[in-house]
Amino acid sequence: MKKFGDLKSRILDAHRRQYDEFEPPPGFLLQRSAKSLQNFLDDAFHKQVNPEPLVLAFARDERYSKNANIIKRANVVPLSLYAREMAGNRLGGLRVYHPYTTTFTSNREDFLEPKIEWTNCAGDIMTISWLPDGRRFVCGTTTHSDSHNQQYNKPGNLLFGDAKLNTLRAYPDHRIPRPLVAYGDNSLEAMRESQDPWLFTSVVSSDYDPVFDFAFTSSFDNTVKVWHTSEGTIALRETWYHEGRVNFVVTNKNKHGSKVATAADVPTRAVRVYYAERNPSSMLLQAYRYKEFSCKRVHGEDYVPSDKWAYFPSAIRWGIDSSVNHLLLIGYSPRSLNDDDNEIPEEKRSTGELCLWDMNTFTEVKVNSAATSNVFEVAWHPYRPSFAAAISASQTSEKLEEHIRTQIRLFELNEVSGQYGVVKTLDCPAIDINELAIRPNSILYSYIAAGCTDGKVYVWDTAASKDHPMCILEHGDPVEEVLGDREQEDVGVKFIAWATSPDRLYTGSSDGVVKVWNIRQGKGELVRNLIEVAAPITAGAFSPDFTKLLIGDGSGRVYLMDMEDEDGDEEKDEQVGSAVASPGILNMQVNGEQRAIRRPRPFIPHPEVPPPNQQGGAEYLNEYQHQLGQRRAKEYLETSRLTLHADPTIGAVQGPAYPETGLYRAEAHLDGDPRGPLLAGFECRQRENQLFSRRNRIRKQQGVGDLAWGLYAHSRNLRVDDEVEMLFDARTRSALEAEGVEMGESLVEFEYEEEDGEDAYDGDEK
Repeated sequence: MKKFGDLKSRILDAHRRQYDEFEPPPGFLLQRSAKSLQNFLDDAFHKQVNPEPLVLAFARDERYSKNANIIKRANVVPLSLYAREMAGNRLGGLRVYHPYTTTFTSNREDFLEPKIEWTNCAGDIMTISWLPDGRRFVCGTTTHSDSHNQQYNKPGNLLFGDAKLNTLRAYPDHRIPRPLVAYGDNSLEAMRESQDPWLFTSVVSSDYDPVFDFAFTSSFDNTVKVWHTSEGTIALRETWYHEGRVNFVVTNKNKHGSKVATAADVPTRAVRVYYAERNPSSMLLQAYRYKEFSCKRVHGEDYVPSDKWAYFPSAIRWGIDSSVNHLLLIGYSPRSLNDDDNEIPEEKRSTGELCLWDMNTFTEVKVNSAATSNVFEVAWHPYRPSFAAAISASQTSEKLEEHIRTQIRLFELNEVSGQYGVVKTLDCPAIDINELAIRPNSILYSYIAAGCTDGKVYVWDTAASKDHPMCILEHGDPVEEVLGDREQEDVGVKFIAWATSPDRLYTGSSDGVVKVWNIRQGKGELVRNLIEVAAPITAGAFSPDFTKLLIGDGSGRVYLMDMEDEDGDEEKDEQVGSAVASPGILNMQVNGEQRAIRRPRPFIPHPEVPPPNQQGGAEYLNEYQHQLGQRRAKEYLETSRLTLHADPTIGAVQGPAYPETGLYRAEAHLDGDPRGPLLAGFECRQRENQLFSRRNRIRKQQGVGDLAWGLYAHSRNLRVDDEVEMLFDARTRSALEAEGVEMGESLVEFEYEEEDGEDAYDGDEK
């Protein structure tokens, strides 16, 4: 019985266990998915389950407070994902709203890291432009070219790079024959013999044309070079000669045919607009022609030409939106011709001009305000017919505070009048503005950022009612010593760029640091120091897809920032050739930490350039001047500014379009208007009036009437005919007549004027 009882107990226990196996699981398990339970069992099987309860919580890391020198990257992606999981897309689900698209985009750009560093370029990196493929780019640098420092001039002023091949290659085309120096070390024979016969000139501006796939570079050699960049090659297509240093070259990137604007350091006709002519049969580019434009102030009543200063272009930009990309905005500033600003009159230092031209019709578009102010920089709105201009502060405003020294004025198009007027004025305490950038934050309003020489970036929200900046982003002390006033001597902030989202602003200054800021909340919080270098930041540019960033500094170094390292870089470096340094590791200060990046590498030098001729390049310079003269003469004839007279002995005279040249002396005309009559003092000096006056003076002195004067002139011409016939013997005369030479009476009779006191009429002949 006992055994039977034990068996029964075991059977009941088995049934009870079977029943228990089919009991429903606890409620908290029902809230979990099968996948999560499987993951838990996998963790338990691999002994990765913590046997003790663990509580996770978020807390601020006090080591990285606002006062700390090191600020960690603000990665809010996990918080945004948590907010979306807990509250969906509902606005206000958390105490802080994080838009998901902006969050992910900004976080991705925050991971830009140094990838490559090129070194030993000719001077400060002044211009960087990406080509449309987002892979190749062009860099231009300053050079030592003054008579006292020519010994430091070196190649590497123009470079084309490839971010995929990790190469930077120099081109020698912006150069002139090294001029002879009369004084100083560079005048010594030993110095001249040791120097390169060519002088490489500063390349200060560059741009590209996606329509024809051309790149453009401008230089202090008075030229703009046009480069053909298709099919992965870089080849010089043509050269545009100017009459002064070319500081700007910009394209309007119109898909129907780009226009290219250039600006040179000349008092008149400083701006040219080149436009492409297409072959009617093939519709391909046939040639570029250009028109010239001058600052209107040179024709003003209060303008007096000076050999010490003039108004030069200081900013030039094409409209960006398709509705305005045919409009060219030009700012002018007074500048010394001898690099001495003290030569500019005090009352003229805050003056200048703001001009807007329609380059489809080559007519002026009226700007109703700030038209006579000193212009520092201009910028167009990316998709509205509006622009901003950084100018000197208005001196007529009674409400202007004393510390406000510059202003930014926002212009909108009045569609009724077709004119541009000021809709808002923003006050800035900086003495000079280097860079200006607009980033829309809504349909009607934008953020405006201005990088200034005081090492600060001022940011405004145009939606605000006040004219003061909503935040001021400050860089550190310059890495180079400044002896006097920083704003007068320091370059300050030379790089500002908005990222793909409106809450990220990138800035680079003379402290050698590129900073990333979050300005969305209006506080200007520093996200991170992107890169720190040992020289001032002088240039920067994002690639078209914003995955790469190029930074240039004042020591001739170029840094390529990328979001991630591509595999196989080591193999690519080996394939480039012996001209590129082998890969290595460099420890670099990034975001306050030591990072390991590939060591610097030099650029690939260009082949040696044959020297100019032994006359110091005279042949080269003569050819340069000859081509320049031919181009200008042809242009003037084609545009009817000049026309050829029917009499070939007279040559070219003023044509119907001559007023477009602006070659008038306004001060010689009534009321300073070139269309008005000449003033008496200038009228009497005209050659025709001088000849007429001289004849009358001689006739009056000798008491000769009109009839007597005519008889005298006729008899004198007959004597000339006789003298011509006496010059030849009969044989020579026959040979000349056989060749059709007109002689004797067949010659056209000219009246020759004699100088006073030489063969003058003495009154004896009747």
